[in-house]
Amino acid sequence: MSDSPAVIVYSQDGYPVGITQDESIYRFQVESSFKPGLSFINGRSVPANPQLIVSSKLEYLGSSNLLVDGSTPITFKYNANATKDIYLYEIRLVLVANSLDFIGTNFGSITTLSNGVKIEVMSNDILTTLSTIKTNEDFLMFNSNNSILINESGPKDVISAGYLLGGAVVLKAGSSDYLGIVIQDNLTSSSFAYFQAIGYGIKEA
Repeated sequence: MSDSPAVIVYSQDGYPVGITQDESIYRFQVESSFKPGLSFINGRSVPANPQLIVSSKLEYLGSSNLLVDGSTPITFKYNANATKDIYLYEIRLVLVANSLDFIGTNFGSITTLSNGVKIEVMSNDILTTLSTIKTNEDFLMFNSNNSILINESGPKDVISAGYLLGGAVVLKAGSSDYLGIVIQDNLTSSSFAYFQAIGYGIKEA
């Protein structure tokens, strides 16, 4: 048993979200208050009012179809609300392709992407890259709460992967904050049938 003291970790708003000890971070899992009207139970955010649960597909010029030519990068966004802060819980990507080969050199049915599909977030005017996906295996390395599904039993293969944000990332009301997917390669191959992303969060009461 280590004698090093535990130190409480606080969110940017001053709410306790975990502890750190021996260079490890442990997130509170049971009934830990994070924000008025929002608590965490077993790592999942639970609003006092279910109507505060929000979700939105990430879009570019009104389209949520990520199967575009991103040779010139295209950013699909879930923008901040005009009047209420949004605490992001998860961004989920769903890809349907002719095949999903996990051999380290494929994205969907095509070869490894040169630049990758980038997940980014602008929060408090600070832009952060969360992940860059170049191969099918990169989906499996998401910060995930057991929320990755692969189905290869149908005429096409499906992967649904959620990147867990856990309510710790905020889109500030009325700001230029956003949750984004940046397409940086040409994904118009006919081997793809579907590729979209959706963000989930809790709107401030």
